[in-house]
Amino acid sequence: MSVLVTGATGFVGRALVELFGFRQDIPNLFAQSNIVTLPSFYGEGLPKVLVEAAACSRAVITTDHPGCRDAIEPGVTGLLVPNRDAMALADAMEDLINNPAKRKQLSQSGRALAETAFAIEKIVDAHMRIYEGLLKSNEAIK
Repeated sequence: MSVLVTGATGFVGRALVELFGFRQDIPNLFAQSNIVTLPSFYGEGLPKVLVEAAACSRAVITTDHPGCRDAIEPGVTGLLVPNRDAMALADAMEDLINNPAKRKQLSQSGRALAETAFAIEKIVDAHMRIYEGLLKSNEAIK
C-alpha cells in the first residue's frame, strides 16, 4: 500500500511513504531507506529499531518520549518531534527529504553514536555490572 505525501519540494504526486505491515527482512528494508521514523508515544523502553537504524547509518526521526529520545542526540544524530504531532513529523520528514546534506550528517553521527554508546560489548558489560551488583547485595543479605 502506498501513501501519497504531498508538499515535499519536487516530490508532489510521488509515493514517498509505503506501508508494508509486518516484515522480517529489516536489513534489506534499511538498505533501501534513507530515513527511519518511530513516532511512538507508548512505553517502548529503548527502541531497538532506532539503535539499529543508527547502526545502519540511517537518519532517525522519533518522538520526544522516554526511551525514544534516549536513542538519539537531538539535532545531532536524529530529530525529535512532539508526541502525537503529525504536522511536526511531516515537517521533519520533509526537512530531511529536502536536505540530503543534513540527512547525511545525522546518519554519520548516528552511526558513530551506535558504535560508541550502543556497541554490544558496552551493553553486555553494563548488564554484567548489574548482575554482579545484584549478586553482591544478595550475599550481603544472607
